[in-house]
Amino acid sequence: MFSDARRQLTVIYASAGVILFGLLAVGIYFVLVAALDREIDVEIEHVLDEGIDLVSFDPQGTRLDVPTAFGPAFLFGFTPEGTLISNPRDLPAFRVVPSTAVSAAASTGEGVQLTRTVDGERFRLHLEPVMRGDTAVAVLVAGRSLSRRDSEVRLIATTLAGSAVVWALLASAVAYVVAGRALRPMRQAYARQEAFVAGAAHELRSPIGVIRAASEVGLRGEAPPETQALLREINDVATDASTLVDTLLDLARLRQEAADFRTSSPLAEVVARELSRMELLLNEHDVRVVDDLGAVNVRAPEAEIGRITRAILENVIEHTPRGTVVIVRTRQAGAWGELVIEDNGPGLAPDDLETVFAPFTRGDEARRRGRRVGMGLAIVQTVTEHYGGHVRARNSERGSGLVLEVHLPVA
Repeated sequence: MFSDARRQLTVIYASAGVILFGLLAVGIYFVLVAALDREIDVEIEHVLDEGIDLVSFDPQGTRLDVPTAFGPAFLFGFTPEGTLISNPRDLPAFRVVPSTAVSAAASTGEGVQLTRTVDGERFRLHLEPVMRGDTAVAVLVAGRSLSRRDSEVRLIATTLAGSAVVWALLASAVAYVVAGRALRPMRQAYARQEAFVAGAAHELRSPIGVIRAASEVGLRGEAPPETQALLREINDVATDASTLVDTLLDLARLRQEAADFRTSSPLAEVVARELSRMELLLNEHDVRVVDDLGAVNVRAPEAEIGRITRAILENVIEHTPRGTVVIVRTRQAGAWGELVIEDNGPGLAPDDLETVFAPFTRGDEARRRGRRVGMGLAIVQTVTEHYGGHVRARNSERGSGLVLEVHLPVA
């Protein structure tokens, strides 16, 4: 129980930490990328501004002198019609700069910014018309390759992704420790409660035994009918109380003992044996058993498998009407040996399915028939989980009935 709670808390704490770090990492990524892009745009704008200040051209517009000392950025000059008139670095201008963008900048008299990919390499371009009055006499194009920027962005993404993985591992470890500490008071309180219950159950065995013995002695006498009925009621209640005490002691013993996973038992044979032993009891309730027992060996003692089978069948007898049909199946499903017992009784409400294995749970009114206190399925869950398995309860897909599935590790 506490192991599951610790795992769940660990997942919650670690998930919260990873989500927060992920949001932070995404924010850092976009901030750094925006800073890189802003730095490139500022550099290109600076080149463009200096180019406009230094550019000179003849009255016919056939020669455009453009400075070349602009670091990694480049600068082209075009006529308004898109004819290249200046290429200081002898770069493939027409492949990098689309003529439609030059014409658009010249016709509107406004700058244009765009990103263009050439042979797998990306370029950032700023186009600015050179105006004389209201007329564009040339268009300057400043740009820069984004190869270095893209490699830096990839480095940032890789670094943040690696940091996220490291953080996830660290957050999981920290969350596991924190969850353990958070559950420690509950674990201690639960241990004290179990010790109290076990001690109380042990102390109750003697007085309950005395009550049973006294009622049985009285029943052997010649008491009046009213007294006989009262003694039978006392004996029945004492018998149920004795069964409850024994169950509580068994639960306490199981939770204190370490499971022996070296044990191997034939699941189908043990279940068949228990069905044979309970045949008279099942017949008294008119229970018709349909068995489909596939061979599989599981890591649990035969005695505990028998206890699980008896508890489920007793639950069927206690909580279903007479004439119930019960399907009992065993099979191997991957790494698990399955014991599935399905009845055609009234089933359970969805809320009761989540608590059916809790101690003292008896289900809804449709399944309550006797005076039993609801410890049978608690034993099933405790024994199964003690040997590394798990149990599940669900309503039958046929529309009525309850299906109990017990999964034990294959030997």
